[in-house]
Amino acid sequence: MLKKTLTAFALLIIVGCSNSLSPEEYNEWYADPENGLVVKQVSKPFVFEAFYRPAPLLALQNFGGKIPGPAELEAELKELEKFQYFNVRVSTESRQNFLKANIRNQEEYFQRVAYFSSFAQPDFKLVDGGDTLSCSIYHFERSYGISPYNTILLGFENPHSKPRNKELIYEDRILGLAPLTFKIEASALQNLPKLKP
Repeated sequence: MLKKTLTAFALLIIVGCSNSLSPEEYNEWYADPENGLVVKQVSKPFVFEAFYRPAPLLALQNFGGKIPGPAELEAELKELEKFQYFNVRVSTESRQNFLKANIRNQEEYFQRVAYFSSFAQPDFKLVDGGDTLSCSIYHFERSYGISPYNTILLGFENPHSKPRNKELIYEDRILGLAPLTFKIEASALQNLPKLKP
């Protein structure tokens, strides 16, 4: 616990002093739940975790974990910053495949697969400040039992240059859930670290 606290403190100092991190430091910073970019909602038996995905993190992944030259990095970031990205992980408290949780028959399972594969996109919205944005990019990743969760990749247009409070909203039509809201505060976005070129 002490080691984790010291690591978080060290990263806080690094981010606060330079606001520019190496690839390893950036990945470690992003994995820290204290950064305010991960929001969890439980609606039994389902567990939803929304991860805000900053452009530098996606650029790092797109370049295979290595930073290219400054011009190439800047071009990649400019392209990525046209959208706001989220990953939503869906699982259950018992770590069962959520597509099979509480189903009455096999048909219900196939309905869930079809819904999340092809029909759930309009049910995700992003309230960005005072604007409500429709989901522009949607992809459902099935895990086929390899991991205890499935991931939904989401992208929304990014009409504002300044960070604003964000609320990712999911209005379910298949699991019997009330609308779920995941809030990301503007303060968590104002000082996002940059990648060292």
